[in-house]
Amino acid sequence: MQDFDDPIAITHHAYERIAAIYAAQHATAVGGPTLWQVCMQRFAEVVRGNAAYQAQPELPIVDVGCGPGRDALQLAQMDFQVTATDLADAMLDEARQHCQGQPGAERITFRRMDMRSLDFTDASCAGLWVSASFLHIPKRENQQVLREFRRVLVTSGALTLLVKECDEGSDERYEVHQPSGEQRFFARYRGSELWELLEQAGFLMLEMRTARDKRLSNLQRWLGVIALKT
Repeated sequence: MQDFDDPIAITHHAYERIAAIYAAQHATAVGGPTLWQVCMQRFAEVVRGNAAYQAQPELPIVDVGCGPGRDALQLAQMDFQVTATDLADAMLDEARQHCQGQPGAERITFRRMDMRSLDFTDASCAGLWVSASFLHIPKRENQQVLREFRRVLVTSGALTLLVKECDEGSDERYEVHQPSGEQRFFARYRGSELWELLEQAGFLMLEMRTARDKRLSNLQRWLGVIALKT
């Protein structure tokens, strides 16, 4: 049995070391345009349709675990105010560099933050975009994180999660980042499991999509969900 005593610290340390490699490696969208672009377009539609956002369009969208900033920039270019957060300082540096001088970059604020304890007041965020970051939270802590997500969202605020789907291996495990040899922790999910988890945390599920990541030789599957704070 693997030791999961401190998987977030181990993963955080890895991202501090591999940020530049990761940024170059992930210039294209997770899951290709089908999953990533469709989820982002639907997320934007849901946020814009929310009465709270219509009344206060200055409310931020939060890119939780923004990595090298690709998604934060896309959201800003869709005219949202974006707060890009990450636990790794090196990733935030990559994100700032990626966004610098780009159209829409003036709508992005970068902040170091742990998703387990978000530095936002209650009901202060229009939406949370959480792509390939929640999957680094061990399952024993996932309800705590989802409750924190729910706390900072406005009523009917949108949450999008993109996570790896279960495969033939363990659903919680360390995986080696091949270019560097660094280990990162991943929690994988079945669709029904993720659906039930979000409902238990007080979210209304709108939709769930799956796709294979065609950038990788093993064609690993991803889940993309959109839910609302009830």
